[in-house]
Amino acid sequence: MEHLARVLADPAVMGALRKSPFPSRKSRETFDYILQHWERHGYGPWATFEKASGRYVGHIGLKYMEDWPFEHKTEVGYVVASDLWNRGFATEAAQASLQYGFDVAGLSRIISTTFADHRASRRVMEKCGMGVSRRDPLAG
Repeated sequence: MEHLARVLADPAVMGALRKSPFPSRKSRETFDYILQHWERHGYGPWATFEKASGRYVGHIGLKYMEDWPFEHKTEVGYVVASDLWNRGFATEAAQASLQYGFDVAGLSRIISTTFADHRASRRVMEKCGMGVSRRDPLAG
């Protein structure tokens, strides 16, 4: 839980998500939400760790977006500690999440969303074989 709280309190990480850093209370709510999501859907974000060091990288995985106004509502997302950006962690874990979603969870389509100017996130999507299908004003 403290690993998640540290990442969600990082202004660089939350700035990339266009959110303010979370206080520890909100981090606890996020942790509880992730656990409930797994119980409800059978998939969700994983706590992700670097193999070599065991260091917490972030939370990466699948999320069913209840309020998403379009047909396909399951997203692959990645929230990575800012000092670990550009090392391939998001791509590797997102690819594993996609495989899990299709092969284990039986999903037929998985999307990803980002802001138009968020180049790093778009690169992860491209490396995962995802393309731009719509430019949506809801995505920024």
